[in-house]
Amino acid sequence: MVKSLGLSPATASMVFFVGGGIGQLGNPIGASLANLWGRRPTAVWGSAVAVASGIAFYWIPLGPAQVTQLIALTAVNQGATAAFSVADRLLGTELFPTPLRATFSGVAGLMGAGAALVANFGLSFLVAPVGGLVPAITWLSILTFVPATAVFLAAVPETRGMSLEEAAGETESAVEAPR
Repeated sequence: MVKSLGLSPATASMVFFVGGGIGQLGNPIGASLANLWGRRPTAVWGSAVAVASGIAFYWIPLGPAQVTQLIALTAVNQGATAAFSVADRLLGTELFPTPLRATFSGVAGLMGAGAALVANFGLSFLVAPVGGLVPAITWLSILTFVPATAVFLAAVPETRGMSLEEAAGETESAVEAPR
């Protein structure tokens, strides 16, 4: 915000503090939506809103209402991020048998680090051809959201309404009983 939007460091900090604080409401909202809609729809819609509001954040035109709009977009972005994160954590807990949950968490952390690495290299590659950091963020977000969502939907089943044992395949009907 300081470089791309020309805000003072104090104003940028205030935008993140106020908007991010309001965005924490996304945690209970995400939990409610995950139980109402399901984990997959909550994760997909939360991700879509987070990506869209993140892109919109940097395209706010400079003007008197800019700070208010930035706070609102930060709140929406952080709320949506919290909501899809709740759904993701539910899926991670529910889909993996108890002995594998820690391994899954580690693998998810490694995948997140890998995605950050790819994003940073992608941004570096795109900045010059598309005319700046803001257009590069926009294009990279759009180009990666659709395939990431398709992979998620293809690979992750819905677990709403299932017990941990059912979702992880730990029930007697899902696992052959010992002889």
